[in-house]
Amino acid sequence: MSRRTLPATAVALLATAAALTGCGAGQGSQTYQPRTAADSTNASVGSLALRNLAIAAPSTGIALPAGGDAVLTGSFVNEADKADKLLSATTDVAPTVELRQAGAVVADIPVPALGLSSGEASLVLHGLTRALRPGDYVTVTLAFAENGRKDVSVPVRNDFSRPREYPSPEVSATP
Repeated sequence: MSRRTLPATAVALLATAAALTGCGAGQGSQTYQPRTAADSTNASVGSLALRNLAIAAPSTGIALPAGGDAVLTGSFVNEADKADKLLSATTDVAPTVELRQAGAVVADIPVPALGLSSGEASLVLHGLTRALRPGDYVTVTLAFAENGRKDVSVPVRNDFSRPREYPSPEVSATP
């Protein structure tokens, strides 16, 4: 490298470094937001512990498609002497959220006193307004009869046990 190109190369490298470090600047940037590496989330509301909440991974492809459905699973642990029940759930990524137990649509999901909701309970998000990919987070509002409402940020799981179907890259015919 000649002495004449050295200053130009140094300036180009410094400009590139400055441009790249600006990509994640600010507290509103996506890289600044706290995220867990776990594939489920835990929360609490009143005397209820909400455990292992997650949206099932796509069964095919790389995303749950817009217009499709998503299944949210998890457990509710009641630490009080009084029974409670999940009355409803809402989210901005689906116009309808259906409560299910043992595969059947139900009006509510019971959480017994000093007990655990049935492991067969789930929420089905119908008509997704956007595609959901593994690692995405969805805010779901859960409404309980005794313990009130709780907004929970729920991740879309990634099933690492099976291969993904990725779209093949487009190859240009011109160099």
